[in-house]
Amino acid sequence: MKIIPPITVTDAILVSSTVAEDDAPAYSAATTYAAGDKAIASHRVYESAQAANTGHSVLDPTWWTDIGPTKRWAPFDQAIGTYCTGASPIEIVLAPAQNTNAVALIDVSGIDTVRVRSAVGAVTTYDKTIDLRSTRLVASWYDYFFTPIDIATQAIFDDLPVASTNQVTVTCTGAAPSLGVLAVGLQREFGDAQYGTSFGIIDYSQKQTNTFGVTDVQERAYAKRSQVSFTLPRPQVDAFSKLLASLRAKPAIWRVDDTEEMLTIYGWVRDWTQTIAYPTLVTGDMTLEGLI
Repeated sequence: MKIIPPITVTDAILVSSTVAEDDAPAYSAATTYAAGDKAIASHRVYESAQAANTGHSVLDPTWWTDIGPTKRWAPFDQAIGTYCTGASPIEIVLAPAQNTNAVALIDVSGIDTVRVRSAVGAVTTYDKTIDLRSTRLVASWYDYFFTPIDIATQAIFDDLPVASTNQVTVTCTGAAPSLGVLAVGLQREFGDAQYGTSFGIIDYSQKQTNTFGVTDVQERAYAKRSQVSFTLPRPQVDAFSKLLASLRAKPAIWRVDDTEEMLTIYGWVRDWTQTIAYPTLVTGDMTLEGLI
């Protein structure tokens, strides 16, 4: 099992992005905003909830509604459903300033290729491209030739050299690139998932049937869910337990298996148990819940 706890991206870490922060004008306390007017503050977009809105803090919910991050900062807001969009190619440069060895792009669309480069000063230490079209999700030759193209929606680079003084450049190319999550962190590996691991989704859609038997369906978002059975070498127990405890309310990239996308979950661990089953081996179960 592989886990990538993402670093928190700050202004100092985000070196540059080709996506402009032009979703709305910058907030000004001297401006009078009408109902529905938008303004940017701290990389988030706020909408005025009332007319004659002058001098009120964007954090005051009676005057402003937080409608989400700007497109430039959407990949770093620790949420699913907010997107960084822009003209191709989208190029983002980060300076993590801490040890990292993995880059994960989750919930992407309209992207054909993703290139990740790492450099220390003028020296390039890593340069790799993943073609999402070559990893299209097919199970047979019939699917390949006749069913609609269903390309991968994630790209994970987990073999970067560990460095704390590097700059990471991510380039997304495609017809209409859209990026939901960009996570950079130090991947850690613990034990192995076992057969019997289950996975599925939590569906937030609503289905209501009236007295005449007519059903109204309102399609809404869903979240991944997995019940993971695992084994763990006993010397890893303390480090694994401390990591799980630290991530119980923080989203991370959980890679139960490298084969299926459904077994890569961006979310948190809800609960877990471990059993000292053998002198050198621990068995356990944990529940992973993805973000919407």
